[in-house]
Amino acid sequence: MDPSAFNSAEAYNCDEQLPLPRPPKRSYVSIEDTSTSFSATKKNRKKKKVLKKPKTHGPVEDADSVEEDWDEQVVRDADDDVPRTFTVYVQVWSSSALSRSSNKKSAKVSTVDVVSKGPFKCTTTDSFASFKSHTAAALPCRLSMLPVSKFEWKFENQAQGAPRKKVADRTGYEALLDAVKARRRHENVVVWLYTPAPKKEEEDWDTGAPDHIDQPFDFDQEADAGFSDAKIQLVRQVYGKVKAAQAEIERTYPVGGCALFPDKRVWHNKQNDTYFELSHVRTKYWAANIVAGRCDISAPPVSAHFSDKSKLKIPTHMPQPNLTVLGPSGAASSNPMFPHAPNQYYPGLYMLHPQFNLPYTHMTPYPPPIFPSVNTSASLHPPGLPRTMSTSSSPGSTTSHNVTLEEFCAKYHIPESDQDKLALMEYRPGNRAVEDLEESEWRSVGGFTKLGWEAFRVAHRKFCKAIKAGTWA
Repeated sequence: MDPSAFNSAEAYNCDEQLPLPRPPKRSYVSIEDTSTSFSATKKNRKKKKVLKKPKTHGPVEDADSVEEDWDEQVVRDADDDVPRTFTVYVQVWSSSALSRSSNKKSAKVSTVDVVSKGPFKCTTTDSFASFKSHTAAALPCRLSMLPVSKFEWKFENQAQGAPRKKVADRTGYEALLDAVKARRRHENVVVWLYTPAPKKEEEDWDTGAPDHIDQPFDFDQEADAGFSDAKIQLVRQVYGKVKAAQAEIERTYPVGGCALFPDKRVWHNKQNDTYFELSHVRTKYWAANIVAGRCDISAPPVSAHFSDKSKLKIPTHMPQPNLTVLGPSGAASSNPMFPHAPNQYYPGLYMLHPQFNLPYTHMTPYPPPIFPSVNTSASLHPPGLPRTMSTSSSPGSTTSHNVTLEEFCAKYHIPESDQDKLALMEYRPGNRAVEDLEESEWRSVGGFTKLGWEAFRVAHRKFCKAIKAGTWA
């Protein structure tokens, strides 16, 4: 068989089928090279296992949702960059004088009065210096008079007992701004700034300083200004009701209504058989509680005015009634005597005895009038009466003057609003009964604040001292 023919036939068959792969070339590698290549191949195989893509069993995120999240984050960042506006109300507080607590075991406590000022607007881009300037302008006062170290704040919609946060420096102010930014975008953010009353300037006149304030903040005046005309009218209405109730008490319990105390106005507590003198202060306190609905005309409220320490002591003997005392008898008269008549009869008595003839006598002067005999059944000295104690220690020395309430208020610079309150309380300069009034009386009846009442008491003591010493001018 011709080999060429075979080759041609094989070639024909190869055209019909796929070409056969070329056999690899033989290479002679040493034993060391073989071990090296085997280890390298094994390492590559392990490396491929590690780099395999892990299978994902969860759903694959859509590209559109990822893009939406990105847009929301961009908008949120843009909102954070926009300045936020918030409103600030300044709550100025001042501790009043110490007052006795209702609990006997506790010591004296101080009450806090608050005056609200403002508001003013701030933005989250304002500096701490700008924030302090706005606060000083709202009061108003000089910037140097602000007690910045005691600034505290909280949001308006927080609970009353919520803790306040310090804003005494730049760090505290930045914390305030962060809290404002954390609020909802369309929320009306209101901040309450708490601060004590600013310091008072010693030189309150115009010294030419650029930061001079014509009428700086005065806590006492601001507190009195809050007592509006409507409140004064309400106080007058309440005072009228108290006066009517007080008159009803005096009619129900008149002076001398109790036989044990004929010269006093007394209320008898039949439950424990005790007696209480109804002084002016007690009747007024009783009437105020009747108007408030805490008691009625039959019995006063439970208070220190009607405690066991204030009750009257029952006398051991009944007081003697007032008897008419006769004056001293006159001198003995010089009667005309007749020595020849028995037993020295008077001339008129001779008519009763006909056996005796009326002797001739010369004209005698008209006899003096005969005084009535002394009433031996009555006492020559008036009985001792108990002394009526006054409500003040020395009322005569402090009220025996002609000083009017207007002169008193003008002398001690008492404002007109306090003068109206004193007139409602029927205060007369020097009446020391006001020294024993309790807080419930001068606050509910007179409408005084704690600071206003303490200022009045200082002026009252100065006036009493001046009247006693005779130095009032």
